[in-house]
Formats: sequence, C-alpha cells, structure tokens
Amino acid sequence: CMEQGLLPDAPLDALAAQRLQTVLDDIHREPARDWTLAELCTRSGMSKTVLCERFHAAFACAPMEYLK
Repeated sequence: CMEQGLLPDAPLDALAAQRLQTVLDDIHREPARDWTLAELCTRSGMSKTVLCERFHAAFACAPMEYLK
C-alpha cells in the first residue's frame, strides 16, 4: 500500500515523528550514556538510513552529531 501511494502521508508522518521523539527522549534522559547509532535505530524501530534522514531533516545534523 505504501509503495503504491494508497495511504495518506499524515499518519505515516505522525508515526515517524513519534519514533523520532522516542530517540530524543532517550538521548535527553541519559545524555552521558555511550549511545550507538544501532541502539538508537533499535529503539526507534527505524533503519539507519531512515533515522539519519529524518533526524537531519528535523535538526540539520546527524544523530551522533546531536549527541556531541
């Protein structure tokens, strides 16, 4: 359905935003933790590519840059 464009974007965008918020909440809850990109991906349920793209679109940097 997604590949054929049969679903509206709004619910999918909201889901992606919620997953990104999960990553932000985790990072801010434990900023000193030695986070890895793989761990953030697991927590968000997104691939590395998707997480990095969405993170960059929202914050103009990669997740690991944000951590620094």
